[in-house]
This record gives sequence, structure tokens and C-alpha cells, in this order.
Amino acid sequence: MSFLSIIAAASTAAESAAESIAETVAETAAEGGAVTSMVPEDFAFDYSMRVPVLSIILMVIALAVMIAVPVYLIIRMKNRFRFDVYALTFGLLAYMVGVGIIPTVIELLAAQIAPVKEFLSSNTVAADVMHVTFLIVFSFLAIFVCSRFSMRHSMRKNMNPEEANLPENKNNAFASSVLLGLGVGLLPIVTQGLSYVMSYLSAAISINQGQLISSVSSMLTEGMEPSEIQNGLNSMAEFIQTPSLEFLFLGTDLVFQLLTFLGVAVLIGIFLNRKAKTSMFKAVCVQLIFGIFFAVRATGVIESVAVCEIIYIVIAALSLAATWTELKTYMPDDLEKFLGKPDPTRKNGGPKNQPPHKMPKIVMPKD
Repeated sequence: MSFLSIIAAASTAAESAAESIAETVAETAAEGGAVTSMVPEDFAFDYSMRVPVLSIILMVIALAVMIAVPVYLIIRMKNRFRFDVYALTFGLLAYMVGVGIIPTVIELLAAQIAPVKEFLSSNTVAADVMHVTFLIVFSFLAIFVCSRFSMRHSMRKNMNPEEANLPENKNNAFASSVLLGLGVGLLPIVTQGLSYVMSYLSAAISINQGQLISSVSSMLTEGMEPSEIQNGLNSMAEFIQTPSLEFLFLGTDLVFQLLTFLGVAVLIGIFLNRKAKTSMFKAVCVQLIFGIFFAVRATGVIESVAVCEIIYIVIAALSLAATWTELKTYMPDDLEKFLGKPDPTRKNGGPKNQPPHKMPKIVMPKD
């Protein structure tokens, strides 16, 4: 299927979705009079508001991008290199330890110190900067440590122990680093991005189907506080009035974060495998730039979602560009293998699947 046919099919699907949603809205508007009478007029909310069709389409696109990019990279690595599931697992472990466990434990311990707790409570900017600093520092250290263990395991798995330390035989470092970087970036996509987009998509469909009025009515019958219901309605109004383009950025920022971590992991892998100091320097610079941006964003200085998305793209491009130059210098064969076409005679990046050679027929001399 050509690119133009894909675009045509997508536009046709979008038009049919818009017509379906419009019909649903018309039906619920016709039936909404009886239900609306159950809702007091005190609630400040326009129940005729609907989520724009463009917002729903962009949510679906964001969902597709978050799934397609990591799946594509994993399939490409599987077709060209030995797929090491342990490297992917080490990446997941690096994210859990470096972003989740260690920063959380340190912050909990710091909260037990009265002066530190008072300072952070009265200065939210300092608290955000400290939190982001812990995330960036310990995530980098976790990637570095897990990369060492991953490469050692990969070398022991794919070659003889006495050959693993020879420089010319350290040929699986690229695949190990890429899979580890994918693991680091994949976990937030699965645990955060997909769940957020799915919840927003579900809320949008429910609102457009007219289920919000019945939800408010059921909350009233269950005896919920009017203030809580009003706060929920205000959140729904903000959700409906959100610019459609922001829903595209809802998940794609995590994709660019994945590409940034992927570049950092490969740069660290080049340093560990080829002892290239420039690779480590570039990895530290990329992590530092990403950390500064993340800290600035956490403080609320940059309010525009579009500006944040552009910065995400720039940082990911810098990370991949730095990785590209180092790979061309130290691992050109791996880079060419990754970019080239898969060898049909190979399976899972391993040795050629050739039929076993027949033993030569031995003819015994006659006496």
C-alpha cells in the first residue's frame, strides 16, 4: 500500500468517525431533555458541549505513535542482530531503580529531617529542582551500571569467555545498548503514556455519547457533595476546551524521551566497549541538557505545550546526532547493518541457517 493510499484511507476513516459521532450527539441531544431535568440548574456547565472530532483523531494518532515506534525498533533489532531479552530487561530495571526507587527513597529520608522538610514545603521551586536533579543523576548512573552488566552478560552469552575480552570480538555491544535504551524509554510509555491517552479517549467518547448528564444524575442520587461534582464538571469543561493539538503532544513527548534515552544508552555503550571518552562526554551533555529542560518545565516557566514539544524534538535530535557521529567512528559496521536490509539467509541476527554438512564418504581400500 502506497503512502498516498494510506493517507486517503485515514481521511476516509476520520470522516466516517466524524459522521458517527455527529449522529450520536444528535441522538443524545434529542433524548437529553428528560435527563437534564434531573440535574439542578446550580451546576455551571453547558451539557451541549462536545469534544471536537479532531481532538479524538489526534488522541488516536498519539496512541498509534507510542505503540508503533518501540515496536518498529524492536522488530528491526530482532531482524538484524541477536535479540537479547536480558538487555531489554536491564533497561527496564535501570528506569525503575534510577527514576523510581532511589529518588523516592532519598526524598522520603530527606522529609524526615525537619529543617529540610520546612524548606522544601515553603519553596516549591527548590523542591521541583531537587526532584528533577535526583531523577537525571540517578537515571544516568543506573543506565551506566546496567550497561556494564548487560554487556558482560551479552558477551558471555554470544562468544567464548577467552574471546570476549578481545577488542575485535566485542561485536554485540551495539545491539545490547540499543535494547537497553529501548527498555529505559519503553517503561514510561507503557505505565504513563498509554494509560493517559486511553483514559482521555474514553472520557471523550463518553462525553460525546451524552453520558456526562447521566453520570452527574447518578452522583446526585448517591449523595456526593455538590462542590465535588462541580469541580469534576469544571475539569471536564477544561478538558473539552483544550486545544486539539495538545492531545497529539500527550504521548509523543514520551516517544522523543525514549529516543533521547536510546542515544544516551548507545553513547555509554560505545564508551564501555571502545573506551571512547568523547562518547561519554556527549552522553553527559545530552543528559544534562535534558535535565535542565526538565527542571525548567517542572517549575512552570514554560507554559506552552507546543514549545515543550519542540524542545523535546530538538533534544532527541541532538542525542541521535551525537550517537550517529560516534557510531560512524567506532561502530560503522553495526550502523550499516542496522540501516541496511536484513539478510534473508539469517534468522534473528544469528549465524546463517545452513543445512548440516554431510560427512564425506570414506572408501576403505581393498586388500
